[in-house]
Amino acid sequence: MTVDVTVPGLCVRSTLNLREHWAKRAKRQRDEKLAVWFALASLPQETAESVCVTDEKLTVHFTRMGGRTMDDDNLAGAFKACRDQVAKWLLRDDSPRGGVVWTYDQKPGGPVGVRIQIQAA
Repeated sequence: MTVDVTVPGLCVRSTLNLREHWAKRAKRQRDEKLAVWFALASLPQETAESVCVTDEKLTVHFTRMGGRTMDDDNLAGAFKACRDQVAKWLLRDDSPRGGVVWTYDQKPGGPVGVRIQIQAA
């Protein structure tokens, strides 16, 4: 079982060194979560049920497309809002106890977007 979703136009940014007002940060995170939620909600009902209902360990792989290359700690931090939303959609905790392994990758250049792949481990 594999779920593969692309969120075109979603630009995740490194937040570790970003200096922004708390309200601006909250709006950015809300917009990222909403974009991910709509992408996941567009999946067929059977696919969503087969992923969310299972007790199997899952692997969620995020790929950041476009932009410049980030180092690995900034890359993981950039996906915080996306990760929270995927965990909520999966009805799981995003901590190690949740049964989900989170991985991150990037493909600089090209069109901006985020690819989310969910696989049974």
